[in-house]
Amino acid sequence: MDENKQEDQRHCAECGAEIASDAPEGICPRCVLQGAADDVERETVAQTATLPGMEPPTVEEITAAFPQFEVLELIGSGGMGAVFKVRQPRLDRVVALKVLPRRLAEEAQFVGRFHREARALAKLNHPNIVAVHDFGESGGFPYLLMEYVDGANLREAMRAGKCTPEEAFAVVPEICAALQYAHDEGVLHRDIKPENLLLDTRGRVKIADFGIAKLVGEEIGVEPQLTGSLVPGTPQYMAPEQLERTSDVDHRADIYSLGVVFYEMLTGELPIGRFAAPSEKTGVGGTVDDIVFRSLSKEPDQRQQSAGDFKTQVEGAAGEPMPSTSAAKSTPKRPRRLGKIAVGSILLGGSMLLFLMVPIVVQLSQAQFKQRTLDLRQEMDEEMRAARAEEAKLKIRAVTAWNGRSEIPEMERLRYTEAHTESLAHVRALEEEHQAKLRNREQSRRTTMMTASLIIVGIWILCGAVAIAGIALMVSGWRARRAARLSNSKPE
Repeated sequence: MDENKQEDQRHCAECGAEIASDAPEGICPRCVLQGAADDVERETVAQTATLPGMEPPTVEEITAAFPQFEVLELIGSGGMGAVFKVRQPRLDRVVALKVLPRRLAEEAQFVGRFHREARALAKLNHPNIVAVHDFGESGGFPYLLMEYVDGANLREAMRAGKCTPEEAFAVVPEICAALQYAHDEGVLHRDIKPENLLLDTRGRVKIADFGIAKLVGEEIGVEPQLTGSLVPGTPQYMAPEQLERTSDVDHRADIYSLGVVFYEMLTGELPIGRFAAPSEKTGVGGTVDDIVFRSLSKEPDQRQQSAGDFKTQVEGAAGEPMPSTSAAKSTPKRPRRLGKIAVGSILLGGSMLLFLMVPIVVQLSQAQFKQRTLDLRQEMDEEMRAARAEEAKLKIRAVTAWNGRSEIPEMERLRYTEAHTESLAHVRALEEEHQAKLRNREQSRRTTMMTASLIIVGIWILCGAVAIAGIALMVSGWRARRAARLSNSKPE
């Protein structure tokens, strides 16, 4: 029976999930759905980009069509056009130029609708929405001139490092505020996903790419001409009604897409098939689970009915303590108290160490004093040798002047004699000065030694008192421990 049980319990090599025994070829349904969704998105972009007139233009073509701009680089492209980073020399600012494919410019119905939507988007003045500066047509390219966001999109940020719940709680409310503003203005985004959520260098979130946005109350009969049979949007983030009825959606489709983004920020995975609750993947509570599951309801009536409601719920959940931190707060660590035996040991050990260190310090001080005295004697001996050498030289000169050469004038001889006499007096004075220095130094040594002796005696007395106190504490601790053991060993 154990062997049969092991054969029935198979696991997916990709995600590690358990695979039912009756699954064909041991295929994991979760990974199949994930791969199918990825394939649909790649196929959508690839097919759209290869249609005649839908491929992104080159930098040279954009430079020729927009001579008023300095085209810097292509920063992105997709099924609804390409975005270039350009510079406006007259205003000295960098902006983003979104160019729509030439094929769309051939459809009069689309051009008219594009103009109406561009005017509507230009009115969306919100700090969390990429601003539209201008729109029109140049060189055969319908275009939107938009704010350039210096930063990265949410997808790139998540790939750089795992997103924490705190970061998700900070980003999602700003997206909700921007969506609520756009919905109030009658504009639906219909393609909320990490690639269209930009993070600037100041940490602000901005919604970008309203390329397939829908104006509330307007029928969309032109989309089949734009992409053939392809559904506009990104399948992994689209609400069920958007997949089935592209034109018949309202603002709650954006709420569904935001729920997918929120789940992905919390868990790093997409909510495909029977997905786990966020609390099972990361440190959030059950309130977050309720918010996510409600936003991902298949029926629009069961979701949050506005982005403002979504924002309020997320902000409320962010204020709740995390499960991982609440347990730590409920069991605070008590400071450890030292017992009498430990304190007594510390006092006894410290006093003994100080008792032994004092003589060592005194010996080192005496050695330094002796070395300084030797250095002083050496300096005085060198000074005395130089003075005596000078005196001997002057003495020889004076004796030679009086005995050797009679032609030296008497006054000159007297000067030699006087110089020798002064040099001899300098030598005697220098000897007395050196003797006085040595006497003073010896007196200072005796005074210092007497003071040091008194200090040493005082320190030793203090060490003895501390040692006695330490021993007393240790004895008291031992007695208390012994009494506790005896009381515990007595029968009741």
